[in-house]
Amino acid sequence: MALHPEIATYLQMMKDAGFPQMNTLTPEKLRAIMAAAPRAPGPEMAKVEDFEIDVEGGKIKARLYVPAGDPVAIIDFMHGGGWTMGSIDQSDANCRYLARNANCAVVSVDYRLAPEHPFPTPVNDAYAALEWIAANKAKLVGKDLPLIVQGDSAGANLTAVVCIMARDRNGPKIAAQIMTGPAVDGDIDAPVLKEFVSPFLSLEETAWFYDMYVPNRADRSDYRFAPIHAESHADLPPALIITAEMDILRVHGESYGAKLAAAGTPAMVCRFPGTIHSFMAINGEFERSKQAYATIKSFVDGFVAQG
Repeated sequence: MALHPEIATYLQMMKDAGFPQMNTLTPEKLRAIMAAAPRAPGPEMAKVEDFEIDVEGGKIKARLYVPAGDPVAIIDFMHGGGWTMGSIDQSDANCRYLARNANCAVVSVDYRLAPEHPFPTPVNDAYAALEWIAANKAKLVGKDLPLIVQGDSAGANLTAVVCIMARDRNGPKIAAQIMTGPAVDGDIDAPVLKEFVSPFLSLEETAWFYDMYVPNRADRSDYRFAPIHAESHADLPPALIITAEMDILRVHGESYGAKLAAAGTPAMVCRFPGTIHSFMAINGEFERSKQAYATIKSFVDGFVAQG
């Protein structure tokens, strides 16, 4: 495996800047570092609006992005960050690229974070947001557009989970699910995770995030954390799973795609060579990111806009 030159340059910049291993920091310090990191702005939108959604025990922030033109769908988006960091501000550029390139309105959801709010609070927040968005599509975008659920990394985990919950609870109708670099299996000791050394998001860092979010290992077989262990993967929304060649979670994500397909759920898995975990969120201008956004647009046009 060889890194794409743009991504190799990015990793070298991180190394030169002395960016520490994430598992050596406290959640508070990690959040502060990430919040202070410079970010290139994403594309201009026709409309950007912040609001709040009521959830059990409080409120969470959300942000609406509406691109120019006539959106074909509305995306309920959940950011990555190991359920421990990340925010609607830090995922702002990613959501703008997504809205523009997929021609979709996007609602970015700021679910509460561990360890202050461990499993299953982020799951419950995500499902409450899904129900709110589904009930308020006309208010958000002026019409009843198809609803897609999408997430990156931890957000992709929540995407898979809320799709299963919506099916089992006869909840909101979801036209499709899109997952980039999903965490779908709670077995941090699986031998497959030790087959290569990840250049970004190491096994030790992944284990630390799991410990922050689900400290009780007995809960790690719960499908709300490990959706690959759900009793059934049938009758779920069509899925697009984007994986990165040099991501420690790649095999789990691709296994989830196979599990969906075996159960009769339409599933397309696309692996991008030379890439690392969350490459699209890192920089929407990477060549591979542009290719991934184009893949999402094709999926949306084929499986959503045309029914």
